[in-house]
Amino acid sequence: MQIIKRAVSRIILFLLVPFILAGPIAAVKATGDSQSEISRAGSSEVSELERGRYVKVEKVSRGAQVVKIGIEPSHIYSVDLATGTWAANLQVWWRWTGDIDPTETTYFTNNADASIGNTRTYEYYDAQGVPAPIILSSGEKYQRAIIQMGFVENFKLDRFPLDRQFLRIRIENDEWDSDRLVYEFDEANLSKEKQLPINGWISVGTQLSSYTHHYATDFGNSDEGIDNQDYSHLIYSMEIKRDHLQFYIKILFPLIIVLLASYSALAVRQLAAKSPLAIASTGLLTTLFFKQVYSNDLPSQAPVVLIDKIYLAGLLTVLMVFIRVVVRTQYKDPSGKFDELKLFMGRKSDLYFGLFVISMFGVLTSIIIIA
Repeated sequence: MQIIKRAVSRIILFLLVPFILAGPIAAVKATGDSQSEISRAGSSEVSELERGRYVKVEKVSRGAQVVKIGIEPSHIYSVDLATGTWAANLQVWWRWTGDIDPTETTYFTNNADASIGNTRTYEYYDAQGVPAPIILSSGEKYQRAIIQMGFVENFKLDRFPLDRQFLRIRIENDEWDSDRLVYEFDEANLSKEKQLPINGWISVGTQLSSYTHHYATDFGNSDEGIDNQDYSHLIYSMEIKRDHLQFYIKILFPLIIVLLASYSALAVRQLAAKSPLAIASTGLLTTLFFKQVYSNDLPSQAPVVLIDKIYLAGLLTVLMVFIRVVVRTQYKDPSGKFDELKLFMGRKSDLYFGLFVISMFGVLTSIIIIA
């Protein structure tokens, strides 16, 4: 009994120390908020955008109508990594001076109308009930709309479930090119609040970007030519991250319990008993099925993610325990009968081996989380 008690205390010690160290280090590694609530995004943001070439806006074409546009997210929901979509209720406003009304031709290039409903309700109408802007005291035209829309996003999954994501709203005009109309963010009137109304995630900040989007086709209109297919393109990007405590409580801690139960096969001190082999076998099967806990949250063709690596590390250690139990199995007599097995487990070498595999899992998991 004393040996088992000492072994259990050592197991707990060896198991907890790596995770106590890994948790804060991983948290520092995986977090770190944006320097400001609203900032300018870097050029790397366009690497995963739609087809075409994106160039940072340096100057506005002479004669182009400038439209100030603002976005205020009211509610964000249905962030689904498996389908690569999310939805939002937005308030969008336009301010401009000129003859072109941009409200009806403002196009959200990554909208997901095929899978999520899309509604747009304007605030101002004329006497005939047609959406029409009002004239501000500054002489500018102004319109505001409440928009309910779904969006498509190419989520980065490699750090799941300790991932950080960007929810991007991409805006163009589907009729007027950048020589006639240019969008600019109404930065003076955008909200400076950092918190976004979204359940299950933590808000980090908002980034604004302005590009000229050049399409590598004339869309069949040979009179215009490819050289005249430049459109003003804005990106309103909201960065979010997961609460790491959910990962530790919902995924990692249950996996640790399964692994501990499997490792206990090494501490069963009985003669002519099948318990160690049964425990090791059950632990191996349970670990194999553990993948189903989180696989439904990912696309079917998802790459190898962080939790996959942790899962494989756990599976490797359980397999090592299972192999050791099998190797330590002896036949009851020299005749080689399989009707009953004789196992000699619970020796000091078994306990030391258990401490070794537990420590190995802790170290591997710490490296995986921190890397």
